[in-house]
Amino acid sequence: MIDGKNVQYVNKSINTFPELVKVLSHFCCNPDPDDQISFEASVLLGRLCVSDENARFKLKQSLEFSNDTHVKAKSLEILVKQLNVTDNDIVQSTFKMLSKSSVWKHRCLAAELLITLGQIHVFAETKEEDVYTILERRLWDDPTVDVRLSSAKALAALGMFSKACEKTEKNLEDPDEDTRSQAVISVGTLGMKNERIIRILLEMLELDSSDYVRLMVVRTFVTLKLIDKRVMRALRERERAEGPLSRESKKAIKALESLVSLGSPVLGRKSYTPSRRAGSSQGQNRLVQNLEKHQGQKQHHHTGTDSAARNQEHQIKSKNRKEVMTELIGNTENDQATENTCGSCMGNPGPCGAGAIIYTEDSRPAIRLHRPVAQRGSILLAELVAIVMVLEFCILERLHNTITTLKIFSYSRRNWAPKSYIDVIIIGQHIEDLRSKGLEICILRTPGQGNDEAK
Repeated sequence: MIDGKNVQYVNKSINTFPELVKVLSHFCCNPDPDDQISFEASVLLGRLCVSDENARFKLKQSLEFSNDTHVKAKSLEILVKQLNVTDNDIVQSTFKMLSKSSVWKHRCLAAELLITLGQIHVFAETKEEDVYTILERRLWDDPTVDVRLSSAKALAALGMFSKACEKTEKNLEDPDEDTRSQAVISVGTLGMKNERIIRILLEMLELDSSDYVRLMVVRTFVTLKLIDKRVMRALRERERAEGPLSRESKKAIKALESLVSLGSPVLGRKSYTPSRRAGSSQGQNRLVQNLEKHQGQKQHHHTGTDSAARNQEHQIKSKNRKEVMTELIGNTENDQATENTCGSCMGNPGPCGAGAIIYTEDSRPAIRLHRPVAQRGSILLAELVAIVMVLEFCILERLHNTITTLKIFSYSRRNWAPKSYIDVIIIGQHIEDLRSKGLEICILRTPGQGNDEAK
């Protein structure tokens, strides 16, 4: 029953269920912390989502006294996920497993449990800086990619993603070689792909005094899947030399070229690379024209429209489309920016990517962002990544110092499920961060992609 699928949904109204719970609870009373039967009985009660005091005590006892790391991990998982135990002992045990467990799956589980516990319980008796230090170290000091990515997700869920990005960017220019190499690895883990980071990494590949740091830069290019002409050119220059850096550059070129050959709609473009900036009235007119053009099309793109979008188009058919879009955008003042996102997918699911275009008062031309998303993903995922990409750009470029309002036009559906995509959690954290700095964020849904340039 422990390994049964959806065992928590067993019919608890049957006559034998109370007897089963009573017997299992009795098994849990065995005081021996190494007794396997009592431990499995407590695990089963947890899997059945039965809040039994004996089972809770047995699991805590196993967590504290057992020498088996697998028993400790299973106890912690059941206590947090099934029995909703959130006291400080559980939080500290989670940190201990993340920091010291020799099993990578257990470290990955610990990061996921921090997300489940949430900010309220994690920060109840633990300083935020201590939590950040533990998670930030896992961004670069772990041999397993899954653990590093889970740590990044935990940072996002606990509201420390922006802090991690800012500190990582600062450490790229640290005089200490080890600090720079750690920051380069963290860049790949956090998925930092804005223009400034790309430029810094290229300079480090060319000029850094440490061969190890340059080697990490090459590997980070592959991690970020940077199909950028400047990156490819720099890697080919390194390939012509000799030594470990040349061999690593050759492997990186092969890996990146294989991404291009897959034919993703965005892999051949620059990844998350903004151009210079664009005039607001001109940008607004171009955005209106693009939206108007898309609304007037009779043929619907096979990856971006559905019955809901068509119904909305029929409802506004009697209105002047240009007036409708102008009303949606509003007046683009000097302190306001408008932005349109688009997700593109070859099949649903299939290879997908995200694009965005930002119009501000002084941008000529508009800021364009592109990013590959996944080899097998959905339109919704691509749209979410496009929004994340824009918010990250606003944070890293500190647009809150020049504008007060950002309007994001997205085709993404509402009612996002936070447990389905980590990007939903990241979006919420980024919006909260920007609003705390005085930048008002408005996300508006538009029927259809609406912006051919973003697409």
